[in-house]
Amino acid sequence: MQPALAAVVGAGAVLAATTQGPISAVVLIMELTGRDRSFVAPLLLAVVIATLVSRMIEPRSIYDARLTDEQIEQRQRLREPPSR
Repeated sequence: MQPALAAVVGAGAVLAATTQGPISAVVLIMELTGRDRSFVAPLLLAVVIATLVSRMIEPRSIYDARLTDEQIEQRQRLREPPSR
């Protein structure tokens, strides 16, 4: 694998792991590179592994990292549909 291609795959893996958004990371990397799609299989593999490892270490994304457990529970309650 070429060094530049390895850097792109690594960047996609880091993005997916920190944001906990693997699909967004793959789409963003594919759109930003504009290359032939020969790196999609290694990118998908790296993104899946990075996301799984990241979720095992810390279930929160970088966006939720500053929130307390109470604030996260409150947000989850707001997302739930009201019971009848």
